[in-house]
Amino acid sequence: MSWIKMRTNLRTDGRVRRVARLCDISKAECIGHLFVFWSLADEHSTDGVLKNWDKESVDDETCPGFFNALAEVEWADTTPDGEVVVPRFSDHNGRSAKTRAQGASRAAKYRARAEAVMESAAPEKPSEPPQEDSGGKIGWYAKLDAMGLDKMQSIQLVKRVFDDHGEQGEQWLTKVTETCKTKRSPIAYLRKIIKNEYGL
Repeated sequence: MSWIKMRTNLRTDGRVRRVARLCDISKAECIGHLFVFWSLADEHSTDGVLKNWDKESVDDETCPGFFNALAEVEWADTTPDGEVVVPRFSDHNGRSAKTRAQGASRAAKYRARAEAVMESAAPEKPSEPPQEDSGGKIGWYAKLDAMGLDKMQSIQLVKRVFDDHGEQGEQWLTKVTETCKTKRSPIAYLRKIIKNEYGL
């Protein structure tokens, strides 16, 4: 069950008398209309702004001129877009608005925690070989990969070989891979050479 807050001494508040006179209604009717107005705010807002509600909509739910009378005593206002605003919203909002606000806050915190967990659990993106083929390096990534060498190890090996041998790096790799092909386990032999030569 939802509820809103209304003061027990509201009937003696001078603003009630003022609104009642402006609308030509009794104080009891005014208090009834205030109940409707604050209930609308409680149902349709969490911060005092009633989305898609304008002053004519408020009058439709209460009585003609009620919104303008509320504005006279600073119990109502509008945004630049004409949407209804309830000043000092927390003075009147009740359980339903508070529950929605707390629920939205909890949902936002849950989403943030879930996203953080997903990010921390996501596997690291493997390093990709350079996209510019300088000195035939990219071709060697594919050849070493076809032989069964790990992608990261291929990248490190090709870089080290070309750094050490310069333009002769391709010849060194060709000689090594051709020798590997003559062995019973080419990939095992290749890994042995890599470990001995470069410690990779």
